[in-house]
Amino acid sequence: MKELITEAVLWYNLPLTILFGAVVLYWIGVSFGALDMDSFDVDVDHDVHVDTEVHHEIDHEMDADGTGGSFMAVLRFLNVGDVPFMLILSIFSVILWMISMLGNHFLNPNGAILPALLVLSGGVFVSALVTKVVSTPFRSVMRKLRSEEEKQEPMVGRAGVVTSTDVSATFGQVEIATEGAPLIINARIHEGSARLVKGDECLVIEEDPSRGLYFVRKTRIETNEA
Repeated sequence: MKELITEAVLWYNLPLTILFGAVVLYWIGVSFGALDMDSFDVDVDHDVHVDTEVHHEIDHEMDADGTGGSFMAVLRFLNVGDVPFMLILSIFSVILWMISMLGNHFLNPNGAILPALLVLSGGVFVSALVTKVVSTPFRSVMRKLRSEEEKQEPMVGRAGVVTSTDVSATFGQVEIATEGAPLIINARIHEGSARLVKGDECLVIEEDPSRGLYFVRKTRIETNEA
């Protein structure tokens, strides 16, 4: 373990180690409902126009030197737009980190600059190929999920139960019962509203399509006084 940590913080591995750590923290955040798996897709699609529905516009936005077109081609090669960006980045960064760690350990024990750059260059190429192969099966899965989402009944007005530790303005998940498997949605409350805790029944009152979030409030139980 000590050798692994020592290797991970060497100057040629440290940037990739930081990226790998950031990816791990991101997925921890997703698992607890603090982050959404597609939370970074909106900005990426807007800035680089890689959404599948606007691929035909990309060819008209190439830079004069072709750099823009080459960059877009790389993104399309990696299935960005068809598969969530963070999933692509996660696969790529993990493979690249492993190649850098193993490659420098066995091929560059002295930590020389040139061998380190060669390992990095080869790692980027191999990581891109592996990412392409691993992410391609997800394309059909994501298309099916999007198709199901389009057929899904509106969430606003439906009742659910809090499944995360709580629901706040920045965190939370709620389970919505359906005829089939229950749906888990990323839920939030408006600033100033009382937090909900695990097990609370709630009502979906608003949707934020741009972030894939739903705002909820605790179900009020009214009692009639005699």
